[in-house]
This record gives sequence, C-alpha cells and structure tokens, in this order.
Amino acid sequence: MSLTRFSYWLRGDRPELGPDQRERLALETARNRIFITGAMFIIGFCWITYGLIDASVLRQGNEPAVASGTDTRELKTERADIVDRNGMLLATDLPTNSLYA
Repeated sequence: MSLTRFSYWLRGDRPELGPDQRERLALETARNRIFITGAMFIIGFCWITYGLIDASVLRQGNEPAVASGTDTRELKTERADIVDRNGMLLATDLPTNSLYA
C-alpha cells in the first residue's frame, strides 16, 4: 500500500480512481492477500515440521522403558450377555478354541 493510499485510508476518504488505477489497486490487493495466505501456510507447515522433528529426534531419550516383568495372572475375558428391553437374550459369548501364531 503506497503512502498516499494509506493516508486516504486513515482519513476515510475515497479518491475517485480511473479504470486503470482501480485495476491496479485490485491486482495489488489480490497479490497482498495471496502473499499473506502463503506466508501463513508456510508458517503452519514449519510449525508442524518442527513438532514432528521435536517428537522423533530431539526427545529421543524421553521414551518410557519397556516393562521386564513376567506377570502370569489369568485375565477375565468373559463378556456379558446382550439382552433387549424385555430381557430376551439377543447375543452371548461362546467359548471357542483359537489357533494363532
């Protein structure tokens, strides 16, 4: 924004512009908006990149240690029956044998 246009803007005046000046003003406004939007995208991507680098490289030693205990407790893996509002059984848990590697 030129100093003359800025002084008009501060006073609230709108000078009469010719067709060429209006077109130039519109193009300059569009360029400024595109520049600001591009700068915001670049800042956002830099922020995300810094966060990823910080989490993966800079904080490398802050990860929790792997547990080395040998806990052999049996876990209860039964599920409750699913019933409708009248108490009729809709689904139940059936014990089956599994083979997996």
